[in-house]
Amino acid sequence: MDNFKVVSNIGWNREAYDYLIAQIKGESKADFLKSQILKYQLPQEEFEELILFFQTIEKEWNVFFTKEEKKEVETYFALNYGEIGCLAQLLLFFDELKYDESFDSFYNRMMNLSQEEINQGIMEKFCGLENGMGEMTESEDLTAKPQKVDTMDILKCIGDLQITNEEKWLVQDIYMNFQKHSQRVFALLKKAITLLQKESQYLLPSQKEFEAYWTDMLKEVQLNVLLKKYLQLDIDDNPNGYQVYPSVMEMSTIKVMENGLAGSARSRTFYGLGILFGKSYNFSRRTENLQKSQDLFVVLKLLSDKSKFEILQFVANDWKYGSELVKETGLTAATISYHMNTLVQARLVDIKKDEKKVYFRQNRDYISEMLSFCEKSIQKK
Repeated sequence: MDNFKVVSNIGWNREAYDYLIAQIKGESKADFLKSQILKYQLPQEEFEELILFFQTIEKEWNVFFTKEEKKEVETYFALNYGEIGCLAQLLLFFDELKYDESFDSFYNRMMNLSQEEINQGIMEKFCGLENGMGEMTESEDLTAKPQKVDTMDILKCIGDLQITNEEKWLVQDIYMNFQKHSQRVFALLKKAITLLQKESQYLLPSQKEFEAYWTDMLKEVQLNVLLKKYLQLDIDDNPNGYQVYPSVMEMSTIKVMENGLAGSARSRTFYGLGILFGKSYNFSRRTENLQKSQDLFVVLKLLSDKSKFEILQFVANDWKYGSELVKETGLTAATISYHMNTLVQARLVDIKKDEKKVYFRQNRDYISEMLSFCEKSIQKK
């Protein structure tokens, strides 16, 4: 498994974007991290500095950005624009937020776009067309020159967006004055990057742990295999290899992007893995917890059914067979059979056979486990 590279470097362009989105949404990443520590019973001492990082940058938001800048952030980064998401996505061609690109390189590249490239980028990213040509068939040449997109195509695309007329006018202004608005968004990104980097010393322990853990892990198994096994994500293996970066603001998510034309000789896959994923907070443990939550929902739903609840009470201590349940509950044999099949499948009832009779008894250990898990989940113990 030598076609991968794990790095501890932070993709500051993307982190700054995610930070500004979080501030406008009013999300506290520090509180979210604390909730994950409680939910998955993680060792808090491993995440103390990461909590300090989030607490600090959230506090600094109120003093680092001026009132006018906060209004601009709300204008450009509020997720109010349907399939666009936010105006900053339109201005930055969101998929172009590469993990391995510096701010200056990204800024210069975007500021030097021609009008034709701006038209093409907007059409590709937000108007449902691939390379400006609609659906591409297998027989089409991937290197063919894209069909030219003009202003009227873009305006029609904007008119078709499922947003208010006022919002359409603003999107149209963004398009018609693309470079001016881009400069404002980049100024906000730069300021956010400055703030995040100022407090980045708190990230160093998590970065080192991330790099060490994933370097060892991926020597044994491909990342796309892990994602398929635990998260049911189907991602094709890239023969040119892949790189793994820590994602800080989106600490428990997975982002995947292709650097270069997919399937080309030089394309590489970039994975932004939440910085929490590691020895303590791994795919297996998270999947087990999610499955347990799903099992709990099933149990609670069954316990809310009066007949099933009474049956569970009747078989709480001793093994009982069908006719006894019919006599005790007043239900028909067919109804008892239906309820017992459901309770057995949910592991709330154990079953045994003795000659011609089938006996049932409450699975008290499993019920106790589920109710204990319910208490811990609700009270975040």
